[in-house]
Amino acid sequence: MAVAVLMSSRFISRPYAVSAGRAILLRSIFQVNPEQGATMDNAKISCKYFPELPARWRCPRCMINISDACAKRPEGADDRYEIRRDCPICLEPLQSLGIGNSIKPFWERIPEFFIYPARLDALIYLALLSLLNLLFAVNILLGIIALVTTSYALLLYSYKCLNHVARGHLEAPGLMVDYKVLKSSLIFKQSMVYFLVVSASLFALRLFGAPGLIVTGGFFLLGIPASTTLLAINGSILDAVNPVSIFRTMAAIGRPYFVLYLFLLLMLGSYEMLEQTMLEHIPEFLIMPAVFFLQAYFTVAMYAMMGYVIYQYHEPLGFDEVKKVEESPRKPIPGLSADPLLNEIYILNIEGMQDAAIKRLQKAVTRDPKPEYYAKLHRLLQSTGRNAELCRYGEAYLKRLLKHEAMPRFKRLHEAAGVYADCTRADPAFDFQDPQVVYDLGEAAFQNRQFDDCLAILNGYHKRYPQSELLPEAYLMVAKVMVEHKQDDAQAKKILDALLKRYPDHAVTPQVREYHQLVSSIIG
Repeated sequence: MAVAVLMSSRFISRPYAVSAGRAILLRSIFQVNPEQGATMDNAKISCKYFPELPARWRCPRCMINISDACAKRPEGADDRYEIRRDCPICLEPLQSLGIGNSIKPFWERIPEFFIYPARLDALIYLALLSLLNLLFAVNILLGIIALVTTSYALLLYSYKCLNHVARGHLEAPGLMVDYKVLKSSLIFKQSMVYFLVVSASLFALRLFGAPGLIVTGGFFLLGIPASTTLLAINGSILDAVNPVSIFRTMAAIGRPYFVLYLFLLLMLGSYEMLEQTMLEHIPEFLIMPAVFFLQAYFTVAMYAMMGYVIYQYHEPLGFDEVKKVEESPRKPIPGLSADPLLNEIYILNIEGMQDAAIKRLQKAVTRDPKPEYYAKLHRLLQSTGRNAELCRYGEAYLKRLLKHEAMPRFKRLHEAAGVYADCTRADPAFDFQDPQVVYDLGEAAFQNRQFDDCLAILNGYHKRYPQSELLPEAYLMVAKVMVEHKQDDAQAKKILDALLKRYPDHAVTPQVREYHQLVSSIIG
């Protein structure tokens, strides 16, 4: 079987206390630099605008460090990958601070690698492969065929896990997850790598004797994780056995490479102890399936760990197929949005660049008219006193809001009422073609106790829609606002007098007459 990395039973029985303590000790020993693995919680550089997040990029022109959430995405770029980012202020390309400033080091995830294969479908898959090795109890030839077949299937799944983690997915992949980059020939290449390594070691033995074997074998033994990494990334046998490539990979990872190797050795030695303990307590016919399952479980965990090392050091390793680096704060951060554009606007506001923020939002609503973009643009135009633009974009915003079926109708009307009131205050001549919509907005404002907005919306309703059947109802609502919330009974009585005179036979007239009597009694 490929390089088997195994963990001791002590990791099972104790909640990783040994592992956690060892991780702390190793972290203090190796003092990893910002390019190579500072923890997310202890990032050496924080984002200027959201200090709770680690900085991921630096703008050499603006001299600021920002998180990936703050960086501007070039148009057309795939947001899943960090191919390039621009400064949200000057729009110049940003410089990467290195993945190490924002991703959790692999040695702090050791317990997670151990439980990585514990996903239900993965366990079922490994168990089925292991049970096939029961054929050893039937016939030795059938057993050998089963072992070769199940080993192939195991390594293929292990490489699938490695590819999955290397791209930033930290959970075990489902059995149906497919990767076009993962080919069955990879297992053949892995076998060829081991064959060439053994051949090279024997050749060194012939030329230089035992010292040659020790040096050559020792180097390749130390380089097994690097060789596997190269094979997974490039799929090249020559790269995987090239001493220069192996050394470059080890150097790219740096001193943490030896932390990785140390953990692999500890797991391997611990597996031997666990296997010996297990063999003393199971029937003979179950030995092969049990041993295979144990090896399979820890092989998957080992490949997951190596995949995470690729993920953590993908920049120096030249692996650019990683999804966006995780930035998961423990609690919500004020001002932080899942939408990168809204974070840009937040930053421009902080920097006092409202005009730039407005231009970007105007471009955004043309390209992608989301209600949240319109909302930001509306507030910026209002705060900067740009009334003509406020009304122009306000009309489009209103239409978008009223058609936003994903939002409950009451909430839609509530937000639209505020927008309409803002526009009428900015320009008394602001108008909307549908009198029913305007009445609904006024009613929504009234029900939400936004009485000033209600008055702003219905002000001049009779002039704008003189033929509307809703006119008596609209002004009855205005009269109620004047009496109950503005304490202007006299003005309310004038409105009610006019309604009774002009609409003596309207359906709402009985309500108007009743309210008129109430107001008259208050005044009288």
